[in-house]
Amino acid sequence: MAMGTEAISIKRPVGAGGPPSSGGGHHRVVDYRRVGATIRAFRIKKGWRQLDLALRAGVSRAAVSRLESGNIGGLSVDHLVVIANALDVRAELVLRWRGGELDRLLNSRHSALHEAGSLERGLPTGGASGPIR
Repeated sequence: MAMGTEAISIKRPVGAGGPPSSGGGHHRVVDYRRVGATIRAFRIKKGWRQLDLALRAGVSRAAVSRLESGNIGGLSVDHLVVIANALDVRAELVLRWRGGELDRLLNSRHSALHEAGSLERGLPTGGASGPIR
């Protein structure tokens, strides 16, 4: 697989510390050790020391060390992104909520904004062409 194309499954074992879950048991947790091991593997593949990566990313060597050891607590998402980018690796953060409910939530807010704008302008709200007669 070419560098930068590997997908990283991010999970953290339940009870492994970090922020408490909101309950429900339907969401995934982050495996920070796997994220760190992946960053370390790409760094080694490039033949870089932790200091080399830190200088290229503009972060401290300690930040790189903490990330690689899976001790991500206290590191910002920005740190993860700039470190990954320095390695030509794309880091993605995906927020998921109850299956497709997030899309419905986001779309309902968007629809409500359009409806409010239509009411302000005195336009019909039954659709693009107004109510069917």
